[in-house]
Amino acid sequence: MGDCCVEKNLEKNAVLKLDLECDKVMSLKRCLERYDLQYKDLDKSIPLASEFLAGTNYQRGSDVYTFVCFNATYSSLKGWQLRHLAGVTEMRFLLGAKTNEWSNKARKGQALLVPDGVWTHGCERIALEYDTGSYADKQLNDKIAAYAATYAAQIWGSPSHTRVARLEEKFKAEGLGDSARVLYATWW
Repeated sequence: MGDCCVEKNLEKNAVLKLDLECDKVMSLKRCLERYDLQYKDLDKSIPLASEFLAGTNYQRGSDVYTFVCFNATYSSLKGWQLRHLAGVTEMRFLLGAKTNEWSNKARKGQALLVPDGVWTHGCERIALEYDTGSYADKQLNDKIAAYAATYAAQIWGSPSHTRVARLEEKFKAEGLGDSARVLYATWW
């Protein structure tokens, strides 16, 4: 490989490392696509985690997925935590948010009334929630109400078209208007 290609790959890996400082985790597939890298060109110091994830309502079949991680702490997380963090990362890319405006804290688990992250967009703080459909109705309603009371807006992401439609209906019924929206966000 020529010096020019090596230098470009070093630059791409440097950008990836900076992004991972914010995002914490993304799927290997998305990483290679986004940073225009091939697996062999990925910086070997970047930790990877491979986890078997069972199929869900929105994700066909069970498979082993590989994730690119910020550090060893993240590469040792459970599969559902990696999937959740990767979902919040996908939301950032879909919204075009800058890393200095974004915090991804999705590894916390299903903490009540605490968003997976916060996007500081201009002067507004926006709650971020990645929903795979596992919240009970009460927990979902409590989260929506808490975020509406605490943040200027809330953005939810889901890898399920059905869940996206359900959340949109719920936001409409709650009269949240433009202060709540939902993204179809697949991480794989």
